[in-house]
Amino acid sequence: MSDSITCPKCRTEIPLTEAISHQVEERLRLEFEETHRTMESQHSQALAEKDAELQSQLAEARAEVMATAEGRASEKVATELRDLSVRVEEQVSLRREAEERELALLKEKRALLDERDALELEVERKLEVERTKIVSATTECLEEAHRLKLREKDLTLEQMGKRIDELQAAADQKRSGLQGEVLEREIEDVLRGAFPSDRIAPVKTGKRGADVLQSVRSPRGLDCGSLLWESKNAKNWSNAWVEKLRSDQQAERADVAIIVAAALPEGVHRMAPFNGVWVCDFASATTLATALRIALIEIGLRVPLRQGLPAPDHQYRGCCARDEERPRC
Repeated sequence: MSDSITCPKCRTEIPLTEAISHQVEERLRLEFEETHRTMESQHSQALAEKDAELQSQLAEARAEVMATAEGRASEKVATELRDLSVRVEEQVSLRREAEERELALLKEKRALLDERDALELEVERKLEVERTKIVSATTECLEEAHRLKLREKDLTLEQMGKRIDELQAAADQKRSGLQGEVLEREIEDVLRGAFPSDRIAPVKTGKRGADVLQSVRSPRGLDCGSLLWESKNAKNWSNAWVEKLRSDQQAERADVAIIVAAALPEGVHRMAPFNGVWVCDFASATTLATALRIALIEIGLRVPLRQGLPAPDHQYRGCCARDEERPRC
């Protein structure tokens, strides 16, 4: 749309701005009001003067008619009446002309108002188009900035998540090691407290093997076998523990191997033999150790006494898996 208007009279292109539009509108309104007031004043004054003149003339005509002869008065009255009629017609004509001029002014005013409304509408449309462009451009800029912020936030969260996972893994590893060491020492203390006559030998930290080796001694102080203890504080059971402990058992030449775990194999409740070793929870460790000690002591004492041999020393341990090392009957 063009930023100008065309003069309805001279067809001149006039640049349009908001200030000019307002000035034109104000000027037209003031001129129209002033013209209207002037015409109304002139029209009223003319009517009043004409009415006064007519009244005066009529009064004079009546007086002259009464004063003159009847014949001449009639002729004069007729003439004057004709003159008055002409004047009345002139007044009526003037009134009509005034009304027509007033009607023309009203039409012109309506046309100006319509033109002003059309101009305002055109200006508003242009402003709305520009406003829409500005809003669209601003929205795109804000959305792009928001997208960049979101990307930056996502990247930051991703980096923080990785860092948290690394710290959590390190903390879990450290805590797992500490908890395993605590459980190992707890088992060691429990075994020492429950079986003071046995020799409890913890495996040194960093050395490959199980956690605690318990050498079982009879009431007379004779070695009757050994129990190899392994502690696991993991949340889930692993069958790989069994293979490792059996390997450690062979290396230590222990009679029985036990895994004390926080998570037991499926189907095992509290304690049970499992794939060549014993498994139990921490609460059942003392009970299992007591039963296994009794069996080792009975086996260790029964075999040599039945053969008439001295009581077994540390070389002869009461385990069925190692009967081939004992003298045969």
